[in-house]
Amino acid sequence: MAEVQYPRGVSSRSRSDYDNQSNPNLAAALHYAERGFRIVPLWPMHNGRCECAKGASCAGKHSPLKGWQRLASSDPRELRRWWAKWPSAGVGAVLDGETFVLDIDPRNTGDESFAALVREHGELPATLTHRSGGGGLHYFLRAPFVVPNADGVVAGVDVLGRGHLVVLPPSNHRSGERYSVERESEIAAAPA
Repeated sequence: MAEVQYPRGVSSRSRSDYDNQSNPNLAAALHYAERGFRIVPLWPMHNGRCECAKGASCAGKHSPLKGWQRLASSDPRELRRWWAKWPSAGVGAVLDGETFVLDIDPRNTGDESFAALVREHGELPATLTHRSGGGGLHYFLRAPFVVPNADGVVAGVDVLGRGHLVVLPPSNHRSGERYSVERESEIAAAPA
């Protein structure tokens, strides 16, 4: 299993929550809430099994909260309450649509498709980038309008837009690996 990688720039308040409670997922949830993300807990993954009722048939990328899109919060008190109830919960964010994610999945040739897009349109600006537990990349970008979800823009590349749930570090993946920070940065404006 990969070593836990905590987001750089975790505030002293978030770090003290980790130090006091030994809970890196809560510290990460508080960090991302401070950055403006609306957070939800995700069902914990242990040994490739989700703790929800579906167990092994589930990827664990969903919340135990009924109505999670509506309940997503950046309130530290709410986050502490949720992680007290589900201390092993992963960390998810509900995207507002002006912040969206390019999800590159190398298992479905997304790395090749993305490389072709870069050759044609140029590199993305430096932006917050996460590596999924499955080896993919999540590029966080901002737009001056609400971006909808779009699966399969090209092979292995999805756009995660308004209302979509994105898994954040240091959550566990069903592979046994953890989501990690590839590049800590402000979220850049999407290229025109």
